Amino acid sequence: MMPGGKNIMTKFSISANWQLDLLDAVDTAQVDEFYGSLDQDGIGQGCFSTAPSGFSKSQFISYLKKVYHKGLKFNYLLDTTCIGNQELTISGQKRLRKLLEWLVENNVYAVSVSIPYLLEFIKYNYPELKVYVSMLGGVDSLERARYWDDLGADRITLSAVSGITRNFTLLRKIREDIRCQLELIANLSCLNECPFWTYHAAVHSHFSQTSNYRQKGTIDYCLAKCNYIKIKEPTEFIRSGWIRPEDLHYYEELGIKRIKIANQNMNTAGVMKTLKAYSFRRYEGNLIDLFFDKSEDESGIYIDNQKLDGFLEYFMKEDCSLKSCQVCGYCAMIAKQVTTIDNLRRLNLMNKYERELNEVVSAF
Repeated sequence: MMPGGKNIMTKFSISANWQLDLLDAVDTAQVDEFYGSLDQDGIGQGCFSTAPSGFSKSQFISYLKKVYHKGLKFNYLLDTTCIGNQELTISGQKRLRKLLEWLVENNVYAVSVSIPYLLEFIKYNYPELKVYVSMLGGVDSLERARYWDDLGADRITLSAVSGITRNFTLLRKIREDIRCQLELIANLSCLNECPFWTYHAAVHSHFSQTSNYRQKGTIDYCLAKCNYIKIKEPTEFIRSGWIRPEDLHYYEELGIKRIKIANQNMNTAGVMKTLKAYSFRRYEGNLIDLFFDKSEDESGIYIDNQKLDGFLEYFMKEDCSLKSCQVCGYCAMIAKQVTTIDNLRRLNLMNKYERELNEVVSAF
């Protein structure tokens, strides 16, 4: 049966937080995979590294064994978007092989990549590893999905910033034409069509590599700018590509039954709160509570999730790629209906971001 067939229950993939209480708490009938990576593994990641700084290989192996004992699989993130061409050098390939051989020896099930060459390299040399395409691969069209599928991808996590999660015609076509598993990320609140996305992934890719680790800057410019824009104009939260727990059934009906939860910076209580909402397909409260970036807690913005019932049905018949948000106005109208704002808290956070951003763009 094709991935996402009718009698396959939706499965969730969550980030390891390296705490045993999370392992004890998850229900393996719903969660079948943890994902994560080590700091300074020589290759890097295009998003946030998940292991605490200084988390050793021996600690990682010990944790992996507990993951497997629980009956879960582990997906190691190698989704850097740039290794400075080191993957094409002899020394770079030696480093890559050393890491991959260590992962295989320790029974890692899959790796996620965003560079096509890495997918082919791993498939050719380490056929025992499943290879998944990270959301950083930017798959947001049928043709991009087909290229990765033909390269041998075992799973594609579709883009979270291009509006694809609300393009049901396109999602249906990709599911019909693509052989491998498809996965969507539920709880990212990235700007719709984010102009910082490619640069942000490159920044994280370089910072997470051993040679650049000590050069890390004092502020994440892209994240600060993104948050500032959303807090300045709360309609941007509504335009973002998140999926409400109540709306998962629309994607299941398309045959997409893998959901990734972005929870790298959440403690166990936060992970379980988010997972419970998506597992039970219901959340009563501030939708922002479920979002990945918890710095938004200070925003003074409350989005009443229950008032969003029926919100997604508009996109069943409308193609957002053919119009501008400013001309359409649907999300702006919804934002007025579902959003409550504490203007003092909102302005305080805006001022904080303005100071940080002014500092980072000014000359040293």
